[in-house]
Amino acid sequence: MDSPRSWAVAAACCWMNVFGFGLVRSAGVVYVGILETFSVSREQASWPVNLSIVCYMTAGPFVGLLARHIAAWKLTMGGCIVGSLAVSSCFLVHSVAYLNVLLGVIHGTSISFLLVFVVVINQHFLKYRAMASGISHAGFSLGAIIFSPLTHVLFSEYGLRGSLLLCGAIMLNSTVGVFLQRPPPASKLKLAQKRLRLEQTIESNPPKQKSMKVPASFVTCEPPEIGKESLVDQKIDVKKHDDAGIDHSVTKTMLGGNEAETGRHTGKDEKSEKKHQQFHPHDLPSKEIAEATDLEPTKGQSSSGSVLSFFTFPSFYLIAASQVLVFFIMGTYTTIIVDFSVDNGISRWYAISLVSLYNATDMIARFGSGFITDRGFLNKSTMMALHFALWSASLVLTPFCTAYYCQVVLALVGGWCNGCTMILIVVFFVELVGIDNLGVTFGVGIFFSGACGFLRPSLIGYFRDHHGDYEGLFDVLAAFAGLMSLLWLCT
Repeated sequence: MDSPRSWAVAAACCWMNVFGFGLVRSAGVVYVGILETFSVSREQASWPVNLSIVCYMTAGPFVGLLARHIAAWKLTMGGCIVGSLAVSSCFLVHSVAYLNVLLGVIHGTSISFLLVFVVVINQHFLKYRAMASGISHAGFSLGAIIFSPLTHVLFSEYGLRGSLLLCGAIMLNSTVGVFLQRPPPASKLKLAQKRLRLEQTIESNPPKQKSMKVPASFVTCEPPEIGKESLVDQKIDVKKHDDAGIDHSVTKTMLGGNEAETGRHTGKDEKSEKKHQQFHPHDLPSKEIAEATDLEPTKGQSSSGSVLSFFTFPSFYLIAASQVLVFFIMGTYTTIIVDFSVDNGISRWYAISLVSLYNATDMIARFGSGFITDRGFLNKSTMMALHFALWSASLVLTPFCTAYYCQVVLALVGGWCNGCTMILIVVFFVELVGIDNLGVTFGVGIFFSGACGFLRPSLIGYFRDHHGDYEGLFDVLAAFAGLMSLLWLCT
């Protein structure tokens, strides 16, 4: 835990997210490219990029269940390869319907297998979990910074189909990071050795040995009426007692119930008894046992409980609702901001730079904001409430501040809030259910996020196609962000 190799694993997860999710995070560029290539409505053009996000999220619970039975590196390897091939296959399409299948369903479902990196990160980190989670999540933003301008250049040179062919080939680079997710044989051996030493300690120190370590001063107080046979019988009785009652029963037997004599020896004999008392594994606190076996005791974690027991925790619904809102705002903003900026007289290149700036600030927040909560400058609930409120304010101002420099400031604020809230969601889930159930819990939250994503194309079509602008859509997003801020303040 928190070893140098752990940081290499975090970097590998970041690398995979750069190439695996780069095209998804560049949805605004793809959205405009589909509009220009197929001459369809904005609602129709938003479906392929939206389906890739929806399928990636709704497959989350199934991926979480698979992660309990299949090694993480095998799942991510398959997802990287199939997702890249699906994007390259878009070279053959001639309608939005085929894009919905290849770019939307197949590509989106494939990259959902990369979600297991959340479990991998939390298996390798304990103290710096929030910071490591930020590093791995930063791959999403870094991929958008790279892919947004790259995709636009490829669109300009080769058209939509040719650019998707090349993007699929570039995405195959994500497979490189998979190999660091494989558990090293050395660490497996080390864990087995620690567990073996603990088992040997248990076998070599049974509870009966405590009866052999009674201080000599107690033995000298033996009353004459207690004989050898009586002591043997009492030793047998000691074996039947649990650890908590051994010292009491032995002392009572050896002194023959002489409480007055016991009182004269209590002060010095307690110290003597502690020196003679041997180690027994059952006397260890649960935390020390967990450290001896490299297993982490976590709040809410129960090996015997149901996998879906987290549904009984009220806090799960607040965390999941926050996750849904973060993904919905992020997906909607990155999809429409390029088209919105062009509508307001900003050039295409400058509009694309807003996507890059948003994701760059998002990446910085994922890297650095974990330091704020890890060091205790702000508690996590206050951090969530503060950034949802700030995010709400920026969304309200977006339709009114149409100048480029104003949009730059608002994009930076939105990206920062996105990154700060996203990394804390994973930490909240770990604290709630533990690492063992994190895959399923996080997957269920992702599923809810994906299900709500089906509303996005209709909202885009309703406000832009029927009302002529995106102002109402920004207001709706701001209202939900403000409500979420109030809910976190009440926790």
